[in-house]
Amino acid sequence: MSKAQILIVEDETIIAKDIQNSLLNLGYSTVGIASAGTDAIEIAKEKKPDLILMDIMLRGNMDGIDTANRIKEHFNIPVIFCSAYFDQNTLERAKITEPFGYMIKPFEERELNITIEMALYKHKMEIELRDTRELFITTLKSINDGIISTDTNGRVAFVNPVALSLTGLQKDEVMGKRPKDILNIKSAKTGKPIECPIDKALKKNAATLHDIDIMISKDNNEMQIEHSSTPIRNDNGDISGVVMAFRDITERAKIEKAREKLILNLQKALSQIKTLSGLLPICASCKKIRDDRGYWNQIESYIHKHSDAEFTHSICPDCSKRLYPELECSGCEKTEQNV
Repeated sequence: MSKAQILIVEDETIIAKDIQNSLLNLGYSTVGIASAGTDAIEIAKEKKPDLILMDIMLRGNMDGIDTANRIKEHFNIPVIFCSAYFDQNTLERAKITEPFGYMIKPFEERELNITIEMALYKHKMEIELRDTRELFITTLKSINDGIISTDTNGRVAFVNPVALSLTGLQKDEVMGKRPKDILNIKSAKTGKPIECPIDKALKKNAATLHDIDIMISKDNNEMQIEHSSTPIRNDNGDISGVVMAFRDITERAKIEKAREKLILNLQKALSQIKTLSGLLPICASCKKIRDDRGYWNQIESYIHKHSDAEFTHSICPDCSKRLYPELECSGCEKTEQNV
């Protein structure tokens, strides 16, 4: 089974055939041989090879470097340069196209095999890295938090749309700038400007998590934000930048404040209701109740004030006998007559 499909771009027919035979011996297959840059571009577009072996000296108006540059612009195909010589000017031009390797002719099959395998592996890793980076950037762009990250020089290397929206800034006003020059943040407690959270994380050499402060946008709109800044470390553990995440919590803060006020009012109401379940100072004679200010109140008015109870008045049987004995006697006479 073929390991890779390769396009040979070589203006010397005999050399091209030798390279083709070497590739077949190594288990590769070829999609064609081109002697001019225009032909190479057409074959690359149609066949989409896995790799191109490109001679620098070609027929026509384009040399191998110009051809490789065109292919780089339109197709994601790795290129290995092959040439009998490399002068300094040619080398500098070739470097701009970012080739995946170069070989000086004539070369051995073993050298050809190693160079191709290294180029294919490097290209595969670059694709995976690019895909991972695109996924990472897409994720950062789609989340609801504002994200700002810096490079090793402490300048903004990435900013997502949410961060631009919250700060009121345009991308060209942010990229390459120092965070302290673009972020206007003050303390939620004192109202005074605070140190840039990104700079603070760098000084502490540690993350600052879930701080709450006030951010002022470009158009002087104030919002309460919750923010965290975390150093980015490379494989050696050295800091290579800082990422800051922040979100607008202005509405959440208003809701929490209203909730706290409601809880306070409920606690106050409950404390007033609880006074009825405690010891009530009541006069043993007139039955008036003394309130917390020292005033004596009728029991009806006191209870009505401290609860939802309503009163209706009547007379119990004992009080009826004591206050209205004649009514009781009249009732007895009627009973005797009936007997």
